[in-house]
Amino acid sequence: MSIDPLNSIPAIQDAAHKKDRTAIPALIKQLDNDDPAIRFYAISALQDITGQTFGYHYFDDKPTRKPAVQKWQEWAGKNATR
Repeated sequence: MSIDPLNSIPAIQDAAHKKDRTAIPALIKQLDNDDPAIRFYAISALQDITGQTFGYHYFDDKPTRKPAVQKWQEWAGKNATR
């Protein structure tokens, strides 16, 4: 997945539309992106694909987002391929 917001957002939206579970690891990485728009689309896509948010809020600061990102990483380690 591209890190350029102009390319990332359409790629994220496409993954959500297709419910592409192979995109989950890349989407989780985007939850720490500096751009809040990328974070918004990433969590929206993850929710569309998995039905989960784990309390993640794209507008929170990085330390506040960290526990939810860790939950996503743990979840992916157990479930991403299912």
